[in-house]
Amino acid sequence: MPRMSGADRRRQIIEAATQAVLQRGLAQAATRDVTQAIGVGTGLLHHYFPSWAELRAEVVRLAVRREIDELKGLVAGVPAPEALDRVADWMVEDEDMRHWRLWLNAQDEAHRDDLLAGVMNAALKDWHGLIAELMIRGAGQGDEKAAKANPGKVETGFPPGFAGKQRPRAIEHFEEKRNCSRAEAAAWRLTALMDGLAAAMLVKGSVVTPEMARALLKTQIGLELGHGLRA
Repeated sequence: MPRMSGADRRRQIIEAATQAVLQRGLAQAATRDVTQAIGVGTGLLHHYFPSWAELRAEVVRLAVRREIDELKGLVAGVPAPEALDRVADWMVEDEDMRHWRLWLNAQDEAHRDDLLAGVMNAALKDWHGLIAELMIRGAGQGDEKAAKANPGKVETGFPPGFAGKQRPRAIEHFEEKRNCSRAEAAAWRLTALMDGLAAAMLVKGSVVTPEMARALLKTQIGLELGHGLRA
């Protein structure tokens, strides 16, 4: 049997650790779960990952990256309203809620683990940025519809005397900054809602069903786009 390359061995270790973490949770999974699964000693494992903390941080980083990349693929090139609908569908289409459990466990463990804290802060930034981008797109498309429905009516907040060639660009810049700020706030509210709904669904016998969570999230998205961003 040919000897496994270093890259392949590292990948094997990460895959085994990922399965252990998904099945047992971040707090319960340990080095022995990995060594037993792939039949190696702790010395070989520590050659690639000096500590369990480093291995599980890498597991979380890669798992979260895959989930965010998957969602980016689902919403790429799709009109914002449909893209945001897909986000709500994606949220509840998690087999056994394993990935949400990992996400929430990682946030909890990050209180005590500096490596996980770094991973989760970066992940939160990426996750929030994706939702904020979709909200900005949604607000922009909503403004275009409003402009077509009410041609000539543009509410900018500028004084009546502000005119001339600079006005259109100034208005555009003003609206861009305002929408960006509102979209970022809306994205934090939505990501917090998703975390809360996911945590509720993880409770054994939860009264919060996937259908309920999907409906609540879609309703909140509509409220954010209809009132929070263009109020």
